[in-house]
Amino acid sequence: MPDAHWVDSLPRDIDFPTRHRHGCLLGALVLLIAVPLVSIALFNAFSRSVGNAMGQGLAIAVRDSGAFAAADVARVAESRGIEAGTLTLGQVQSADTSVRWRRGNVSSTSLDVVSETTAGDHVLTSVAVTPSACIYGLAVGSASDPIVKTDGLPGVGVFRQEGVGQAGCLAEDAPTSGWVRVSAQDLHDAGVSAP
Repeated sequence: MPDAHWVDSLPRDIDFPTRHRHGCLLGALVLLIAVPLVSIALFNAFSRSVGNAMGQGLAIAVRDSGAFAAADVARVAESRGIEAGTLTLGQVQSADTSVRWRRGNVSSTSLDVVSETTAGDHVLTSVAVTPSACIYGLAVGSASDPIVKTDGLPGVGVFRQEGVGQAGCLAEDAPTSGWVRVSAQDLHDAGVSAP
């Protein structure tokens, strides 16, 4: 059996409890700094790898959500062989139940609530990203629709615009200029088509 007084043989100038306490504090400090840094590095690496595929797709989906909704309404009109302006809100809602459709004078309150209005052969939509940050969409099915000229559009297609809604995100308050055409690839990736 080992000698019970082995501690007596150690130098007396070493204070084991104090050194042990300092070592624990130093170790805890290193962990407090290292764990978040490693977590952030891993998260950033994950975000870059997944983000390039999924995150970028999600960003495009949010950025173009109003445009995708407008294209969806235009598709409903096209499938019925009518101009978008003759569609009723009920027809749109029954054709697409993935979101809640509201009249153009009713504000969108989230990404799954769409304010929409139709006239002639075009559709205007608004989707709220936040209570006042809106994503507007415009789908134009005919080059002779007056909105092509009034909004300075290059012709038929699906367009998007970001903005701040003064009274909420209402489709009837959509901008009248500055529309950006949504690429055919982005429409295809979202499973919608241009009118």
